[in-house]
Amino acid sequence: MIRDHAIEHLVFIGLAGERDRMAGTLSFGNLRLLEFARALASNPKLILLDEPTAGLTPVETEDFAEKLSSIQKKGITILIVEHDLKFIMSVAEKIIVLNHGQKIYDGPPTSIRENQQVIEAYIGTRKEKRIHA
Repeated sequence: MIRDHAIEHLVFIGLAGERDRMAGTLSFGNLRLLEFARALASNPKLILLDEPTAGLTPVETEDFAEKLSSIQKKGITILIVEHDLKFIMSVAEKIIVLNHGQKIYDGPPTSIRENQQVIEAYIGTRKEKRIHA
């Protein structure tokens, strides 16, 4: 029964073909997916993710976004801390932006691109000269 539950989550996340491998032998992207499957196996109501796409390829990121959409449809709430704007815009229903601990935006992804505070804090303006360390 426990094995069937685990396999169900591996199938969902796309790792059923890897189920007999040791976790340490998986690629970085597959290891991230395995971590996510482990979280899902506990039947959570809320999942907190911190930079879940860090280190993933663009294809892996797109696949991960699709899986998040499926999880949202199951009624699981997902809170994500993320700096990948393309990714977060594709999965979020609501975005809250903090700048130095202060909330500067709270709303839908559709209007975030017009928010001047967000643009200045995270995207920058053409007039600014960025110093790269």
